[in-house]
Amino acid sequence: MLDLSAREDWASVSTDNRLKSTSTSQDDHHFTWRAGLTWLTDSGVAPYVSYTTSFAPVLGTNFYGETFKPTTGKQIETGVKYQPESFDGLFTLAWFNLEQNNVSTTDPNNNLNTVQTGQVTSKGIEASAAANLTPAMKVIASYTWNDLETTKAR
Repeated sequence: MLDLSAREDWASVSTDNRLKSTSTSQDDHHFTWRAGLTWLTDSGVAPYVSYTTSFAPVLGTNFYGETFKPTTGKQIETGVKYQPESFDGLFTLAWFNLEQNNVSTTDPNNNLNTVQTGQVTSKGIEASAAANLTPAMKVIASYTWNDLETTKAR
């Protein structure tokens, strides 16, 4: 099964700072897309791979009245899903690598200010299990190992 999608986002933000009697405006747009491939087998096992890009406008201004750049990212994920025929359950295991640019964080030199880092990378593994034991009882268990680091500082 092949999944392809794309979109263009537009965001307009106007900010009025009444304390400083200033105004700022910002217009951002970005094209994002996703591609995924899943192989559905007769045994209930479904290996998959996907690649996704992202865009999120960041609202407001920093302590000095400057607007923020949008947060952008890209993620690759590969894994396997298993849905047994013998009972109502789903088991998943995945590896992911996510890179985000312009992530907002507290300024280490002024905790009243927000700054944007250069790039943050998140790599990890996710595992989950879900099963409907009875019509009234569902069990869900999950585990994530995540290695998060700032890979490019501004």
